[in-house]
Amino acid sequence: MTVNLRRGGVYLVGFPNIDFRTWKPRPTLLVQDPNVRGPYPDLLVAAITSSIETAGPTRILIQMNTVEGRAMGLRTDSVIALDNLATVPENRLMRQLGTCPIMPAVDRILKRLFSLS
Repeated sequence: MTVNLRRGGVYLVGFPNIDFRTWKPRPTLLVQDPNVRGPYPDLLVAAITSSIETAGPTRILIQMNTVEGRAMGLRTDSVIALDNLATVPENRLMRQLGTCPIMPAVDRILKRLFSLS
């Protein structure tokens, strides 16, 4: 399936489970610029989870009935888990759900996670 890739896009992706052998569909946030990658068709994404109790300094709570939740195409209150990044093959992307309107907040957390600020 052809998907319009854009940093900040929210995509349904076959995301690796903790065992790294099995995958399950879950919403993710594309955190890299898709035009800046190596020779392989892989993408760096952050998991989006419905486990809202895990919200914290590296995880952003998004309520589905807010402007942000609607823009992202979320069906439930969710958490962008910026401390749960994965590199996934582009062919694991199933479809785009929406776009994340709070990328400046995402960027601040990523900078802190990687000690870039």
